[in-house]
Amino acid sequence: MDRPRRREFAVRKKVYRELSDKCTAAGLIPEVESDWKRCLLDWDEVPEPCDPGAHVPLDRGTRKRQQIENMIQALRELAQELGIKGNGVLVDFCSGSGQLAFAAAWAMNSVWKEVVLVEKNPVHASRARIRARDSGLDRKVRVVEKSIEEFGEPFDVGSAVHACGSLSDIVLDKCIEKQASFLLCPCCVGKISPSVRNCTYPRSTAFKTVLSEAEYLSVAKAGDFGESETESGGPKRLCKSLIEWDRLLSVQEHGYRTRFLRMDPLSCSPKNDIILGTADFTLTRMQL
Repeated sequence: MDRPRRREFAVRKKVYRELSDKCTAAGLIPEVESDWKRCLLDWDEVPEPCDPGAHVPLDRGTRKRQQIENMIQALRELAQELGIKGNGVLVDFCSGSGQLAFAAAWAMNSVWKEVVLVEKNPVHASRARIRARDSGLDRKVRVVEKSIEEFGEPFDVGSAVHACGSLSDIVLDKCIEKQASFLLCPCCVGKISPSVRNCTYPRSTAFKTVLSEAEYLSVAKAGDFGESETESGGPKRLCKSLIEWDRLLSVQEHGYRTRFLRMDPLSCSPKNDIILGTADFTLTRMQL
């Protein structure tokens, strides 16, 4: 790196640290559970169309399986808290070809009445329909080729794995609209933007009293990091955590109980934060 770029990098790092310090000084300190452990699936028993590690290099496949095991464990805990026993509807937004949805439909078959994949990309949606047929889960899994906003059906739990930038916020808004619980592993917070589908930032009242929109977007940009910083506890990790904490505080304002987790092991993905929320209205609906 040449001298001007090093100087620019140093200035930006100082700004990011000052903004994160401003948040922590105001008591906005992310509370991440430290003892989280994923479940361990017997992947030899999982049908090939439901295995995210199939047809990819071994190392990548192992990490994909670990990511899904984390999400399955969180879904199991959500379902237990909500009392879902065969009557629940899971909607997986920005589903792609269904890496989480098919694993969840297979591993939690007795829990879900239906698993719905919402994916607007026709290529991904077509692949998902083929996977539904080949897995034998076509009566359990349904593919809806729509955007998040276009999807209007009721559901009990909404999920999204690595929904990029503001898409994670749009999924949260949809879950709030439908009074559904949620499970998200957000991605690429540096790409969040108020110009994307009328998203506003910061999201929570607490963060709005501390950061301006421009300051918040600077924190978000600093919170984007890659493989080499996966297990870092430095300012970039803190900035990413602050964005997720703002999201959780914002849904708490709507009556949600929330949790903030990190994937086990952290090395399975640089985007390893998991946020989830349940609310009494979801629980009440499941008991009817």
